[in-house]
Amino acid sequence: MAEQLNLAQLDTLKPAALTDAYTYKGNKLHVAKNKRGDICHIGYAMVNPALRNAELQPLLNFVERYLLELDLPSDFSRAVRLSRDKVECKTSAGILPAKIGYDDGFSFEAVALKTYRVSWQRDGQTILTMTFPMDAQLLLGCNAIELERNLVKNIAGVPNARTKRSEISADALKGKSDTFLDPLISNKLYTKKVNGQLDLIFNSSNMHQSVCNFALTGCAPTLIPLNLTVDLYGYNKKELQLSYPQLVRFLKEEGCTLYFGIKTRSETMVEGTLFAVQKNLGYCHVVKLEIPTSIIKAQPEGKVSARFYAYIPQHNISSDYF
Repeated sequence: MAEQLNLAQLDTLKPAALTDAYTYKGNKLHVAKNKRGDICHIGYAMVNPALRNAELQPLLNFVERYLLELDLPSDFSRAVRLSRDKVECKTSAGILPAKIGYDDGFSFEAVALKTYRVSWQRDGQTILTMTFPMDAQLLLGCNAIELERNLVKNIAGVPNARTKRSEISADALKGKSDTFLDPLISNKLYTKKVNGQLDLIFNSSNMHQSVCNFALTGCAPTLIPLNLTVDLYGYNKKELQLSYPQLVRFLKEEGCTLYFGIKTRSETMVEGTLFAVQKNLGYCHVVKLEIPTSIIKAQPEGKVSARFYAYIPQHNISSDYF
């Protein structure tokens, strides 16, 4: 899209930055880079950056990008593209989406956990309403193959470093836990008090609790290696040699909430499933884990093995995946 819009000097934009200095036919654009310095968003500048929190950003990126794409030359008409993508756009007062700006009111809501409705208001009147499905391929602007390709690239680019216990926030340690699909699948962190401060349990005497803590945080005394198999479209797969903290960091960077449940346990191995739920984009990653019990000790040994099933629509997820 950057080439189509003839945007110059994008290399001067810093990583993790967003600017509205660019225009298309006189209309302001938002252009953003991710932490790795890749262009991750180009769209109309429709919502003030101050409102772009972690929850709203993926949705705003989609809306701004999609409305810009509708105005760009294409082999397909606007009506065909809207019908194909199951998107509805209703404008009033003769105001085009490109003319909506920071001063206009903005609201959004989830409808029946499968659809989003976004609207803008001006002078007490709704000037644009946009309804679209909660579909990761649509919202991220990629088909299944592209999503998987980007996933493999991005997960390998996450910093490969040990997660220290000091990196786990106090809020996470004392936060309220929830379950997902089944009472055995939870985001609960198990803690103990050390010198008056909460700390993660990590010892072989409390194997169940320690494995759950490790699976959800990646925290261990040493950097734990990971043999990751990513299932790909067309019965293909990709083998990656990473560390387990890389996997956890990647999932959290995607805005996922992590839940873990133990399926089976022997003296030497624990098998369980990690569910990474991205509720705003409507998908779930499912990761089948094999964790050697030899990892849960002061000097960990062994390697975690995992099989990664990506971008499953959340409404298709059931306890059968456990």
